[in-house]
Amino acid sequence: QESSRSDCLCCVPVDDETGVCVKKDGSWTEGEKGIQNRIVGTHMPRLVLGTLVGKVVVILISCFFFGLGIYGCTQVKMNYNNEWFIPDGHAIEAAIDVRDTYFAGQTLPANVYFGDINYPQEQDTVLNAGSVLRKNIWVTQNSTSSWMEDFQQWVKKEHVADWDQSAGRIVPSQFYRLLRVFASTATGPRSAWQHIDNIRWSSNGSDSLVASRVSFLIVGDALTDGEDAVDCMDNLRAELSGPEFP
Repeated sequence: QESSRSDCLCCVPVDDETGVCVKKDGSWTEGEKGIQNRIVGTHMPRLVLGTLVGKVVVILISCFFFGLGIYGCTQVKMNYNNEWFIPDGHAIEAAIDVRDTYFAGQTLPANVYFGDINYPQEQDTVLNAGSVLRKNIWVTQNSTSSWMEDFQQWVKKEHVADWDQSAGRIVPSQFYRLLRVFASTATGPRSAWQHIDNIRWSSNGSDSLVASRVSFLIVGDALTDGEDAVDCMDNLRAELSGPEFP
């Protein structure tokens, strides 16, 4: 800079006033500008900054891209699956392939919980939950496990006298006595073992339940993002919030 040399041609001096490369005798001229130089450096600034139309066009284009950016932000989705990081050829990958092929793919365990209701009188309430879940699009087929359904089937087979045929339910007065037998790992049927953790007896020693649940699996492959998870939850809650459910 002190020697008035060009940054790219340091052997050529630069005119201090014009910034144009010159010869020692001062005969070097800038020459005619190229078409790109004239358009970008001369005509475009005049058109954009020197006319009302140009200013309006620039403002409209800026608003368009600003709005497009805001819209794009609303479409951003977060998705994560730890299976993406399993190395190729790993044993876990082979296990996942078997799961996806023969066991309905990735699933998420879930439950419908019932509190301290009158179970002998509300047998249909628990039964309806299982029926609703089996028809729901978010629930994996054949994954619903209802202790009330298995309990009633057992009573109809093993204790016919305690089944109220007209009402289609277990005789309420015999409900808890039979449930004790059904849930007993010592004398109950083997199929009842899976329901031991699905019922909670009263802690005061009385024959009554304080809570129970119906288990099922959600189709995990259908939950591609957070919005799907919210839709699934809202859908299940809506179908299980009718007057037939306490």
